[in-house]
Amino acid sequence: MKVSFILPHDFRFSGWSISDFIGKYHFSKNYLEILERKDIKTTLYCFHQDISNTVKIDNIYFLPVYFRFPPFMKFGNDFSKRIEKIIQDGPNVVHIFNYYVWCYPLLIHKLTTNRVPVIAQFHGIVDNFSIFKLLAFRSLYRKTSLFLTPFCYEAKKIVKVLGISRRKVKLFPNVGVSLNLFKPYEKSPKPTMLYVGRFPNAVRSKWEKNPLLVVRLFEILKKKIDDLSLLMIGEGPGLSEIKKYVVRRELNKNIFFKGYIKHHHLPPIYSYAWFTVIPMYFPEMTYFWDGSLKESLACGTPVIIFGDHFKLNEWGLMIPYNKINALREKLLDIFFRYDAFFTNMSYIRKLLEKYCSWESISNNLINIYEVIIGDRCE
Repeated sequence: MKVSFILPHDFRFSGWSISDFIGKYHFSKNYLEILERKDIKTTLYCFHQDISNTVKIDNIYFLPVYFRFPPFMKFGNDFSKRIEKIIQDGPNVVHIFNYYVWCYPLLIHKLTTNRVPVIAQFHGIVDNFSIFKLLAFRSLYRKTSLFLTPFCYEAKKIVKVLGISRRKVKLFPNVGVSLNLFKPYEKSPKPTMLYVGRFPNAVRSKWEKNPLLVVRLFEILKKKIDDLSLLMIGEGPGLSEIKKYVVRRELNKNIFFKGYIKHHHLPPIYSYAWFTVIPMYFPEMTYFWDGSLKESLACGTPVIIFGDHFKLNEWGLMIPYNKINALREKLLDIFFRYDAFFTNMSYIRKLLEKYCSWESISNNLINIYEVIIGDRCE
């Protein structure tokens, strides 16, 4: 079996060079690795903004960007004229990360015209035109063999807008977690918050991680929790602005910026925190979405996520995206009675092993690919 993956965007949003992508952690490389262990031949194609010719490193191809539409967007509007290379390589199935990028209709048209089945996976909302794209390119989207999404909300939307069978949409984690690597270590005796992720230059929508939201949450809680601290792990073009805000608000004695930390060094840091804050929008409370969320839970640390309403369960809490201050007293109570609320984090680790470990994802993907390829051959 031969599987081609497409990461259909460039790296303007992160500022990564090709060397950065090769040398640093990126979820797409995990997909290659887990399938290669099962003797599946894999290739990854992605776009890059700084090249004029295709660059190949091992089984990863970087394709030059030919044009961008719509203009003035910072992400998800890249097109490459080298798509024929994917078809020429003769994959049995193509797996595309993110079906809301603007080039997806063109990709699905070219691939399905050449009888290549396509699996499309949800990896976020690119802009405010997701419904428009589904409606405007409905006939092309309907050619997708299977949609993978971590949200029931998104699955229902796809089925309703495209008018397709529910069998063509499967609930599926967007990334996996290595449970051999991410496991519990020592917990801090003092209340500690943690953020792990990029620092974008500008946040385009609530679907994107907004580290300033973490700082503001910390600022609200710090007024009543004297020994509260915040660790911020990561890098990005927006880091300097966050640091300026922290200094301006006189929070720099309790907020610590650690920069980029290699993936295999993160487990003790996740374990040390009381909460990992995931500052992005969740339409529902699920552990199927986001990599740092799964890594934190695997290390025994509950998470704080943001959604439309307040919800508390055994592995974390959801707070309304725009109503943090109104819930201050409720949040303080959870911090002050932390041990009473989160007593059995081993339970969520078992669920992660069953549904979100890279081993379970690889097995499920192979089953999916075999069914899709079999259906196409009939």
